[in-house]
Amino acid sequence: MRSIREPTASIRRGYRTVTLVTPAGDRVRGVAKGEDAFSIQILDMRQELRGYRKSDLTEVVREPVSLMPEFTSARLPDRDLNDIVRYLGTLRGNR
Repeated sequence: MRSIREPTASIRRGYRTVTLVTPAGDRVRGVAKGEDAFSIQILDMRQELRGYRKSDLTEVVREPVSLMPEFTSARLPDRDLNDIVRYLGTLRGNR
C-alpha cells in the first residue's frame, strides 16, 4: 500500500529515475536499466529500451523521485486501494 501511496519513499534497484540531456538540450526521462563506464540504457516513458554513449550526452541526472505518480487518498480512496491490493495478491501464483 505504501508503494502506491508514496512510491518515492522506497525505490527499488532497477527502477531509479534518470534524465539524460543531449547536446541539443533534449531531455530523455526514464528508468535506468543498465550502465557501465561508457554507456547507459534506459526504459523511456514510452516503454522503449534506449541506449546512449555517455560521451554523446551533456548530462546524466539521477533523480530521487519515482516515475510512478503518488496516489493519495483524495485520488484513490482507501476502499479502492484495498481492492487493488487484494486483487494483486491473487496474481502471485504458487511459490
